[in-house]
Amino acid sequence: MNTSHTEKFKHFRLVVSGAVLAALISLGGCAPAEQKESDTGGSGTVSESTATTAAPETNEAPEMAAGKITGMVKFAGPKPERKEIKMDEECIEHYEGKPLLSDQLVISDDGGLRWAFAYISNPPEGDYSAPEEAAILEQSGCAYVQHVVGLQVGQTLSVVNSDPFTHNVRGFSRKNRPFNMGQPAGSDPRTPRASSTENVELAIQIKCDVHSWMTGFMFLLDHPFYAISDENGNFEIEGLPDGEYDLTIWHETLGEQIVPIAVKQGLASAEITFEA
Repeated sequence: MNTSHTEKFKHFRLVVSGAVLAALISLGGCAPAEQKESDTGGSGTVSESTATTAAPETNEAPEMAAGKITGMVKFAGPKPERKEIKMDEECIEHYEGKPLLSDQLVISDDGGLRWAFAYISNPPEGDYSAPEEAAILEQSGCAYVQHVVGLQVGQTLSVVNSDPFTHNVRGFSRKNRPFNMGQPAGSDPRTPRASSTENVELAIQIKCDVHSWMTGFMFLLDHPFYAISDENGNFEIEGLPDGEYDLTIWHETLGEQIVPIAVKQGLASAEITFEA
């Protein structure tokens, strides 16, 4: 509601209230008590015009909602070609002779960098319970569909095998319990033990012992303020109140950057550039 509408609304309420008050006084009633009861939703009668007009006033002045950071991660310089992976006969046959390309350095035609992990390294204080839904790590086409996956501490990791042959997934944790799970074709999703996701830990390497080129990374945080850049280098981190933060961007081969950022009036934006 803009200022002019607000002033008109206030004037309207004063006129209506004054008219009602004058009428009640002329009848010898207890106008102030009756009016007060009506305004607070008691047994008094509120005129229809006042009730329908007053409702938007409550809705137009909410507390500032938590905002978000929108960002882009870019690569400076000529776009490098993705490396072709040397596969075993099983996967070559599965791909029907088509090449499988590495996910270590994936850059769009516009320079957007994929698979960068962005997170707030000084989050606002709070008790952030783990989501009930599981984070998914899918093995498909002799590769991890999620080359980088993020979880909150205590969240379940569900490992899925969508290929027609056996995989295994090994997590090389240092602060959590390492895990190593075989997974034949057609088997149900598997979940590491709870002790494998109970502590904050960054960049846990994941690999398949059956297919040595299959690698990925898992991040465990105690808050939800993180995101992974998409195929165009874009990401969003939602739910942050206004304030100043350290935005950390990690990439498997290009390293890490920490960028100060301020969320104001629910919004912030950032562009981070990596060089070879």
